[in-house]
Amino acid sequence: MAEPTATPRIDLAKVCRGLGIAEDDSCVFVLIDGNEFLISAFDEPPLSAIFPATRELLTPDAKGMYVCGFTITGQPVKTMVYQHDKNAPAHGLTLGVSRSGKTQYFAIHMAAQSLNGQVVWLSTVRKDEKTTTLGRYIDRQGSNALWMARSLRAAQALCEIRAEMPWPHDGQPHDYKPGDPRCPYAQLNVYADEFMTAAQDPDFGQFIQTDGEDLTVTGLKYGIGFNPAGQSPFAHNGFSTEMKDNLRQNSRPVIFNMGSPAATRKAAEGTMENAYDVPTIPARYARQEGSAIERAMNGEADPENGVSTGGVAVIVLDNGRAVLMRSLYADFDTDLGSLFPDEVNRLTDHEIRELDKRGLWFDWNEDPRPGEFGPMPSDDEDDDRPRKTSGKQAVKSAGAQHRDTVVSARQALETIQRLTNS
Repeated sequence: MAEPTATPRIDLAKVCRGLGIAEDDSCVFVLIDGNEFLISAFDEPPLSAIFPATRELLTPDAKGMYVCGFTITGQPVKTMVYQHDKNAPAHGLTLGVSRSGKTQYFAIHMAAQSLNGQVVWLSTVRKDEKTTTLGRYIDRQGSNALWMARSLRAAQALCEIRAEMPWPHDGQPHDYKPGDPRCPYAQLNVYADEFMTAAQDPDFGQFIQTDGEDLTVTGLKYGIGFNPAGQSPFAHNGFSTEMKDNLRQNSRPVIFNMGSPAATRKAAEGTMENAYDVPTIPARYARQEGSAIERAMNGEADPENGVSTGGVAVIVLDNGRAVLMRSLYADFDTDLGSLFPDEVNRLTDHEIRELDKRGLWFDWNEDPRPGEFGPMPSDDEDDDRPRKTSGKQAVKSAGAQHRDTVVSARQALETIQRLTNS
């Protein structure tokens, strides 16, 4: 090793060739810690094992930590339902392509939050079986961009409501403190699956992106954590730099398979302050079975794809180090009730009354209400033309009143005439 080198540089492919073993069957791993390293070789892919989730593993300890998975060496990996060191809630960031294990991770993380007495809302872009199942065990769940926009707006309003809620010991409002029995409300966790898809919705995307970013910045002070998920952590997909920085600093991001090792590595780097040695997640575990040339000469079919690596993820710890783990498995084909508490955690009656006063607490599956998300089209406008809401002027924070926005030449002329006559 050269003298100026701060950390070892290991060519795992050359190591595997020296050991006479295959390098691409997920049996050889390297762990680097400072100027020390550990190379582990297994007979079978260690992350192909399934680790069932249990209530014991998911129950957070006094510091808000619980076991969310295991490493290649069998070490438990922990994440947090709140930040004990910062005396604040925790955000969340979960990335991965379809069928990579995101919803499975949702289940165990929501169960841990619920076991800690926290309230959970889940919004998705489209309805599916697993998220609908999760809806039975949490406070609220919906499956379209409108529902997501309404949930974020209600969460924004809760920041205002909680800022005025007196604590019983002195009658004064205080910032949220996790674990403090005097706190008059529970931590709220707002999930937004396929956030970047929803942020590009032609009708509600602007509201989703703006309120999501605001909640990421301001929510922690009022006991609200934001948990977006999707397939990209980059700005052009809805994640602004400010949002990503806040998520990174106040969560342990989890990155499942992103479709290719390069994409997974790039996504992990996007969540790390100083990316280095990001582990590779293969598409599948595939042991080498003979020679491809021999199979071609004998007219034999290639071997099967192997075992899917769904559930294998890179988790970025507090020190910025990326660790490869197999997340706990929640079986949606059985009763998830064994993982969740017996009673669903809800908002307080006071919070619900205040949201209702603001017109924000109702069935969020209803059609848009007049003026709810900007001005409605006039009767003489073409009904076939889609309604657009673009630009910062069209966005309002929860609880604030809308201002009339000029969206057509006719409205501009009427506005000028009113100003002239006045």
